[in-house]
Amino acid sequence: MKLIQGLPVSAVALALVAVCVFGVYSYQLKRNADEAVRVSYDLSQKEQPTVQELRQRLGSALEQPDPCTTYGCGYQILLSNRVLANFHLVPYTVLRSYFWTRNGVIEENSLEFWTIGSEGSMVLSYIDLKYCERCDYFTLNPWSDTAWLRTTGSIDIGNASTAANKRVALALDTGCVTRLRGCTNIAELFPNVWYENSARAISCRIPNHEGVIIDNR
Repeated sequence: MKLIQGLPVSAVALALVAVCVFGVYSYQLKRNADEAVRVSYDLSQKEQPTVQELRQRLGSALEQPDPCTTYGCGYQILLSNRVLANFHLVPYTVLRSYFWTRNGVIEENSLEFWTIGSEGSMVLSYIDLKYCERCDYFTLNPWSDTAWLRTTGSIDIGNASTAANKRVALALDTGCVTRLRGCTNIAELFPNVWYENSARAISCRIPNHEGVIIDNR
């Protein structure tokens, strides 16, 4: 009888422990995602950021998925909410920051975000940041007033673009990796760039009929 009476208390205690564990895990995952994006933004302020700077910022989280080639070396930080997704608490989501380097200098950084949408389809968005002497472009796709709700969003930006453009480009909502329903479209991931209009389609917040913002310093 005492054993039976003690079961509800044990169940409540286990539930509280589980909530705490998932809470700590979610907090750390969100924090790591914030740091990954912050590193990309901070390095974008430099003309020629180095692999050494990258290692100093990301430490052991930085991986080298493949051996170097004669053309350069690739490094990445890969974050996923697999633990939460396995318990069906959130949609499976991955955030990857990939760096391509040559001779110890970063040439390109891509931030990729993909998740499983409400209909079971893959939703992909990415930012591609290039480092070169005259890379002052900022290109959005889609840039039109209306696009399919499940469309892929892409932002191409050069490190010579303005700081304001970089802030817009790298202002993705990292809460998408831990939010209960996740982010099912690019408007939720990049709220400063796109929005979901009344017709349940994607519209660009930055008026530009050519899809390119010219930097006027």
